[in-house]
Amino acid sequence: MASRTFLFVWMMQLPANLYTVDLNEAIDILKSIINKAAFVALDGEFTGINSDESRAFDMFESPAQRYKKISKIVQNFLMIQCGLCVFVPNEDKKSFTAFPFSFYIFPQDDNSGPNKNGFSCQISSIKFLSQHKFNFNKVFNDGMPYLNSIVEAECRMKIEEKMKSMWEKEDEKYNRAKENKYPYQLSFKIADSDQQFVKDMIQLIDEWLSDNSKKILQFPSCSGYHRKIIYELLYARCTDKNMLPETVREESGIYILAKKLDEKEKAQAAEEKFKTQLSKLDDAVGFCKVIDILRKADYYEFKEIVNTAFPNLYDTKLMATTEPIKTYFADSSLAAAEKRSQKEPFQNVSIEFCKEIDCKDFHEHYHDAGYDAYICGTVFARMLYYYVRPSREHVFVMRFKEPWPLSKIADYFSAFGGAKPMPVPMDETSFYIILLNEKESVNVSNKLVGEFQDFTLQKFESDRLEKTSSAAKRKADSIVNSPTGQIPAKKEKSESTVQRFSQNLQNGETI
Repeated sequence: MASRTFLFVWMMQLPANLYTVDLNEAIDILKSIINKAAFVALDGEFTGINSDESRAFDMFESPAQRYKKISKIVQNFLMIQCGLCVFVPNEDKKSFTAFPFSFYIFPQDDNSGPNKNGFSCQISSIKFLSQHKFNFNKVFNDGMPYLNSIVEAECRMKIEEKMKSMWEKEDEKYNRAKENKYPYQLSFKIADSDQQFVKDMIQLIDEWLSDNSKKILQFPSCSGYHRKIIYELLYARCTDKNMLPETVREESGIYILAKKLDEKEKAQAAEEKFKTQLSKLDDAVGFCKVIDILRKADYYEFKEIVNTAFPNLYDTKLMATTEPIKTYFADSSLAAAEKRSQKEPFQNVSIEFCKEIDCKDFHEHYHDAGYDAYICGTVFARMLYYYVRPSREHVFVMRFKEPWPLSKIADYFSAFGGAKPMPVPMDETSFYIILLNEKESVNVSNKLVGEFQDFTLQKFESDRLEKTSSAAKRKADSIVNSPTGQIPAKKEKSESTVQRFSQNLQNGETI
């Protein structure tokens, strides 16, 4: 599939984790199905959705002005769950298999990026989340991190610069230690209560350095102040610069680990550290592409990116509030739209869940991002069938014995909410009558359909069926009346007719 449809749905909030799978497993599943997808539904859950800026919307402002306000609002809040549901058509092409995913996300804790100083929460949104048993611990502890592309590039550059100057900084530490005459004189004053700690650490370091069989020294877990003492003692005692210390953080505590390294081992250690930091950066990127799109400052750039990334993009809430189907949706909220789309004139579409994901508890968990994405896609599929096979219940055919002016035809249906008359091609005395209020089609059928003194009114489907039956009867009669019992050959159009038809097309007219 060259392009895929993405649906941005009702931006609501969510409860607990239902059917999430391991990220790598989810990626493998997505890779195997994404190119088979008929469409993909997305749902985003935020720590808030309104601010003072949203109250200042003006019906006369341009799209660029509206986007600037919305962009400012988005930057204040966090997306904390992303729901995604992939709909893959089955072999019968009339039903779908749904692959729902629900991802908790939270920004990388690296003191960088747009949220380094915190983020906003809307009281009503947080209360709503709490009422729906939202798992805040899962977001904060297990949420997938992300960095936008700008911060990612900055972090990558810092890592590269840091690794290039890694050994230069190590030399500086050794030189400072030498200038301060460590360990007998540290760079800061040691309290009397810590003098014994200093002596113990000097003894531990000297014993380690004198033992050639011992490559690694693990210091006891201690405070940041004591770790600073250890670092200075290490650089002072290891005068041949053949040592590399690092701080290790574990659940049991924080401690220093020192390693003896030759020049070759130093280079390998630097390369491994570089790769490790880049790997952590890649993990931290997470949902960066999605977040980056949401944070673009320029409306036209944002529009270009979205149109390029998602060439077929539908907003199902907008569809539910726009003609020709808005008359069917008195309430466009997701739950109400899902229930209404189960009824006529919409067609109920068969959708089954995939076997790769456990969806046994997947039932009416509204405000979970994954479930909302699934419901959004279901509503879209039903709407899609409506557009493919639209209802004609509100369309009639009106045939006159003498031509009527359009104004008179429109006035005739004013008691039924008004109508839009459209001439039937190649028929000067017939009009299609399209009711502006589709709900009045029953009243018009009961009161006006039939033959009257000046006109006849028929339902569109009845007129189409009558024409089809008449055409079939004429065809049958022509075969019966034919001397050979075969369908008579069509008469060739005369040259003048063909020329006139061609000329009409050139002039933008039709016959």
